[in-house]
Amino acid sequence: MCIDLNKELATHAECVSPESPAWLPWQHCFHIYEFRQFRLPGNESIEIRVKYDHQLCLKGRKQGPLAYTLTLLPQEEITLYHYERHRRVTSATARFSERTSFYEFTQKVSGKFQSKSEEEINSTSKSSGSVSGSGGLFSIGIISFGGASGSMSSSSSKAFTDVKTVSSEFENTAKIAAQAVETERSIVVSTYEEKDVVDVTRRLLRNDNQCRAVTYFVRRVFEVYSLSTSIVSIEVRVRGGDWMVIDALPEQLAKLVKKALERFQTPGTKHDSEVEVYLPTDGLVYEPELAHCCSCEPQREYRLHLENEKLKAEVAMMEQEVERRKALVAKGELAVFDPGPATVVYEDD
Repeated sequence: MCIDLNKELATHAECVSPESPAWLPWQHCFHIYEFRQFRLPGNESIEIRVKYDHQLCLKGRKQGPLAYTLTLLPQEEITLYHYERHRRVTSATARFSERTSFYEFTQKVSGKFQSKSEEEINSTSKSSGSVSGSGGLFSIGIISFGGASGSMSSSSSKAFTDVKTVSSEFENTAKIAAQAVETERSIVVSTYEEKDVVDVTRRLLRNDNQCRAVTYFVRRVFEVYSLSTSIVSIEVRVRGGDWMVIDALPEQLAKLVKKALERFQTPGTKHDSEVEVYLPTDGLVYEPELAHCCSCEPQREYRLHLENEKLKAEVAMMEQEVERRKALVAKGELAVFDPGPATVVYEDD
């Protein structure tokens, strides 16, 4: 019986799933949007709204402040208990991730800044014109503040919408919000077990060294984000109408607005901040450090030293044997090699 091998392979290939798509390089950023609006200098009926994009891009991880430290003597062991305060004081329905908490605190901090800025604008604009305030808009990943629309000069409007100034102000907001998240998500590490709490992480630490103590440094793990701010778009509305892009305005009105905004920054203008924003994670890192001082008597310490030297010699011989066999395989020779027993001389205690 003859079998068509090509036909069989083709039938088999039809039953195999397609290959998985390739993994993309890791680049994680999340965006927070901010809107600032003001009245066009020289024309109170025209309002300008500038949209900014604050990008927080993950750079890596970094060790945070010291959460706990503990020294174990030789052959000593102990159990550590650690838990997150946030999990205890909040219900399951009100418990969110660190990033969600960061958004929430960013909203609260920016709301305080907005109230302060509106008070300053109101106090400085009473003599020159009327000021109408607009509340901030917030949802997950989107935040709008600095929304006070008032009569300002061209120079003050330019400073108010400068991307570097906006980025600098958001830096303060992000830092305060990140510190609030760290305070809320504090982790408690202790050697005492609380009987009325079930959700406690236990970790057994044991020092197997015979003569030296080991100190453990327990630190929080933080995610490090770089901050950059860019202008996304500039929109216009006339006499309280709908917001629209400048090019969608009537030709004469569009020319008027463009002429008035010649000194202002255009969409695409970007400012890369040099600051880093740190968000805490639920993780802890344990860093053991071997003590420099030995607690054993000199005779015992010396014997352990000789045993260590013997172990080093045996490891060196094994490495030489591996290299020798690699060389023989390369030449095509597979002769047996017997290095003989290692000789170690012990001195009398």
